[in-house]
Amino acid sequence: MPSWAEKIAARYALHLTPDLVSWLDDGIWREPGGAEFSESLTPEELLEPESDLIWGGFLPPDMIPLIGNDYGDWLAARVDFDGQISEVVYWCHGGGDWLTYGDSLAEALIFDAYFHFRYGQRVHQLDPDRRDSQIYHLADWARGELGKRGLTIAPFWKDPDQITAQDALSHLDDSGICKVAIARERVLDALSHPLRTHADPSMAAKLAWPWNPDFLRGLFDTELLSAGQRSDLTAIVESLSPSLEGQSWSVAENTCLDIGAKSPKIGWAWDIAGWSAERRGDRNAAIDRYQRGLTCSVFSSDSVSFYSHWYADGAGKFAAARLIEMGAEIEGPMADYLGNMRGHDERAMRRSVYEFWFASAESAARNGDARGCYTDHYRSGWDVGLVELTTYSEILERLEQAAQRAQSESLARLAALHRKSF
Repeated sequence: MPSWAEKIAARYALHLTPDLVSWLDDGIWREPGGAEFSESLTPEELLEPESDLIWGGFLPPDMIPLIGNDYGDWLAARVDFDGQISEVVYWCHGGGDWLTYGDSLAEALIFDAYFHFRYGQRVHQLDPDRRDSQIYHLADWARGELGKRGLTIAPFWKDPDQITAQDALSHLDDSGICKVAIARERVLDALSHPLRTHADPSMAAKLAWPWNPDFLRGLFDTELLSAGQRSDLTAIVESLSPSLEGQSWSVAENTCLDIGAKSPKIGWAWDIAGWSAERRGDRNAAIDRYQRGLTCSVFSSDSVSFYSHWYADGAGKFAAARLIEMGAEIEGPMADYLGNMRGHDERAMRRSVYEFWFASAESAARNGDARGCYTDHYRSGWDVGLVELTTYSEILERLEQAAQRAQSESLARLAALHRKSF
């Protein structure tokens, strides 16, 4: 009789990684544990998920959920054209953002453990009385799986009084796992300042500042605060005065350029790298980086964590807003694409972007480029998103057909699964 891993691989035409095979066939999914993500789907649920597990039209159609946090968020496996698991991401149901946690489930669970080790409990539904041995049980398993790859991962969670969060992060960095997630931590650390801890909309109201864009701009980059604004802030929180100069934009820039080169679809990397160049007056570098980030999905920008969402709603993305503000001269199809972001109506912008990618997908189909057709139909739904959810059913049908033409049975089956969830 086929094993669970064999059944799921056959169901979705997947090439499962060794850790996923172990996860399924050794029954790890049954075991209690996990830091934030501890609600594992059963093999039966993976074979035939209920519609409320897939979130069709929200969860990107190349993903399949694996472990939830009992709050609606998932650790989800992303599948490529060849049926390989290309990465495991944290997908947030609240806004649809996704963050790369690792190249495999084992890596993602190690980073999940690190996140809890550093920040503690993030989701209030988690049981606050769980023992550390339960919280880090899946990390222990993941550490063993990574050991099979020849990687030595120190169990930093077992000695919290002796190992700092920065020590643990450096160890993970040295081990070569969770590269994108670690880079994000490095960039957030480099750009951190006390105002981000103290600020909230009530403080903005007390100062009679608009939260967006005025306050958010200062949270993003303290140099955008005027002398008068700084004075107003320090009158409320005296400890802020010497601390508003502490952002390390050069560190953030170098880290983002490294990640952008390795993972060019990560929107936040190009946003931060572009602004780093723009703020020091390097116009050409800024425009080049913003253009590289222009077609990254807005759901990869992590704009809330980086406070980069102080642009007009009609611009759709930080990179687009900056290119428009700078008066950048863009040529070719991307000039038309950017033209969709020059208005003030967010709903109309989303529809125009959808129509742009739909036309591009149809052009690719006419030219016999099945993969390009799939990619652009994907973008039509998950570039900036759509207000009309019913359109997603049509997009998923087109994705299934395009994947079949591209001879990607795995992506075709996933698209069909997502469509079925409507």
